[in-house]
Amino acid sequence: MFDLPMAIMQRMGIFGGFMRPFLMIGAGLILIFIFNLLLAKYVHRDAIRRHHPHAEFWAIVTLFFSVLGLLVYAVLRGDYDLLAEKSRTTIDRSPAAIEKARELVTFRKEPQFCPSCGEQAKPGANFCFKCGTALR
Repeated sequence: MFDLPMAIMQRMGIFGGFMRPFLMIGAGLILIFIFNLLLAKYVHRDAIRRHHPHAEFWAIVTLFFSVLGLLVYAVLRGDYDLLAEKSRTTIDRSPAAIEKARELVTFRKEPQFCPSCGEQAKPGANFCFKCGTALR
């Protein structure tokens, strides 16, 4: 079935002669690039799983420096998982804190005027832009 194409390529000298070393080098470079891509993908996923702030940087370092980049990442990665867990536990989730946050975020629909200078404030402003007086 594949005899005719193989015979044509052998006759043209693609699998033999001066082309063989170039084909082997090209195949080797492609395999090295695929290996580096897989390492970079692993490092990127690991950094994201650990909540590392520079996951893309470590993926690029691993892509360019291969196993050396992986070793440097493994030594310097730290334990960002614990830091992220601590930051999640310090958030105040009480109903009073949530209501206070909603008041700070919601914008007022009616126009506001400064009680001190009478300047009309922009919607959602907490302070007067002219004199700095608190509007709430």
